Amino acid sequence: MPDSVVVYGSLISKKEHSALDVIEEALPVRVEGFKRVFNQEATWRKGSGRNRAVLNVMRSKENWFNGILLTGFEMRDLEALDERERGYERIEIEKGLIKFYDHPAEPRGRIWTYTGKRIRSDIMPIPSYLDLCIEGAREWGERFYRDFLNTTFLSDGRTLREFLQADK
Repeated sequence: MPDSVVVYGSLISKKEHSALDVIEEALPVRVEGFKRVFNQEATWRKGSGRNRAVLNVMRSKENWFNGILLTGFEMRDLEALDERERGYERIEIEKGLIKFYDHPAEPRGRIWTYTGKRIRSDIMPIPSYLDLCIEGAREWGERFYRDFLNTTFLSDGRTLREFLQADK
């Protein structure tokens, strides 16, 4: 039975994850027990100065994040994705932590996500990466986008919504 991967950053963008070729379905989900934070130092994306952060998720009993459950991964596909996600560790997520937005389904196979290994508290988002993530979140509808802004944090504790409003 193929596995699934919950993606939560640039891969929520349909143009980014469609390049993976192996995906059977892409379904919006909530993942309980994790916090999404811009605190992972990029390994292959270009940043400069303090703007070197990409997204990461960390276990947190008080938080949740939204993402896209991509289904259809065989082991060789996961290994290829591991290479793209170097700097991260692939971890298994318990099925009970996954809640579907509008699609009443039961996840099949094992469910994975990636958590960062290059965590820094002194960096900010890479602007082009941030734009890609926001664009990707908008593709999944207003509710998903709103949840993305409210459940994504900067390393200083502000939500992405607060950060974007302060930037105006």
